[in-house]
Amino acid sequence: MQIDSLGRIWVGYFDEGVFGNFGWGGRDGPPPVGCSGLACFSASGEKIWEFPGNPIYAISDCYALNVSGTDAAIFFYTDFPLCRISGNFELTYWKPKLAGCNAFAISETEVLFSGQ
Repeated sequence: MQIDSLGRIWVGYFDEGVFGNFGWGGRDGPPPVGCSGLACFSASGEKIWEFPGNPIYAISDCYALNVSGTDAAIFFYTDFPLCRISGNFELTYWKPKLAGCNAFAISETEVLFSGQ
């Protein structure tokens, strides 16, 4: 979870937040709040955006989240793309030849990954 310069709260979710557990996400329960894998909330806690599901890029586990200014970036399973989300929620993807990294730093031209 991180907060951007506009006070928006970015939350990345792992599998239980995406698929549910303890009654939510099942056939009879409500969908998990993190079912998209990444959500952005207003400073008052209202969900204002969530990662759009598509057949190419779906989040099962958000391995790393980085927020700077009004932009966010995530590195996620499945397939481990790096996705930058602009302040107005436009998505840009890159496919590094890495998997499982749990932290990264990103600039306009470079990314440094850590997998420890």
